[in-house]
Amino acid sequence: MKKVMKSVGLWLLALLLTLVTLVYQRLTGPTYPVSGEVTVAGEVLEYELARSHGRVDDPKYGKDHMVRIPAPPEGVDGVLYWKRLGVDEPFTPKMMFRSGDEMLGTLPAMPPAGKVVYHIELIEPDGSHVGLPGGEETITLRFKDPEPGWILIPHIIAMFLALLFGIRALIEVFTGENMKVAAWGTLIFLFVGGMVLGPLLQKAAFGDYWTGWPFGGDVTDNKLALAFIAWVVAVWRLSVVENQRKARVFVVIACLVLFSIFLIPHSLGGSTFNYETGSVDTGL
Repeated sequence: MKKVMKSVGLWLLALLLTLVTLVYQRLTGPTYPVSGEVTVAGEVLEYELARSHGRVDDPKYGKDHMVRIPAPPEGVDGVLYWKRLGVDEPFTPKMMFRSGDEMLGTLPAMPPAGKVVYHIELIEPDGSHVGLPGGEETITLRFKDPEPGWILIPHIIAMFLALLFGIRALIEVFTGENMKVAAWGTLIFLFVGGMVLGPLLQKAAFGDYWTGWPFGGDVTDNKLALAFIAWVVAVWRLSVVENQRKARVFVVIACLVLFSIFLIPHSLGGSTFNYETGSVDTGL
């Protein structure tokens, strides 16, 4: 009974660390919305601006992206400024319009992996301007095609389980327990979620199965490949040595590489449509 309680406690610890890591990845990723608040005409306005758009074919706006902010006080106008990323062109101004309790503006649809930069200026009745997100800051929005749920949901679950089993394997390095089960679980879920479903997901969103080495510089794909290789080596070492403690350094290295997938922002150096060449570039 004591052994079972210890195992449950270690799994709960691994689950907690997994959730903390995933929340960190979510909050630091380049596709997480930008949020903040500004004071406009004496009223505090809380906003959230998107950095990713799924190119869903809306019956009213097509595949354009709708920028939404809470409606400011009457008499305040909004202007949406945007330009294509990487193109030497001036910002295009576009008046926003009110709809119920929101002020809206549209960004024209771009090809998959196409990016635009944008910001908003709110003009108060006295002529003063308030910027969102503020100063000279802009927001980069990337367009992508819809990701099918039958690929996306299993991908998320498998990658979650890969991290969970990886953290449990790392814990077992220090507790002296059997690392084989956790190591094999990490490798299997990493293969399914990253090496099988990951490319399918990327193909659906951006049109390419693999944009890492040797075909491109996508950081996410490259670190995924390194993590998979590291876990293959770790599982192999656990299988060929009698004393698992002799293989723990390989497990630690594999865990550190796995953590890089989640601690280095997701989509870093990912697919970016080049408006001049018409191709999709990757890398930093």
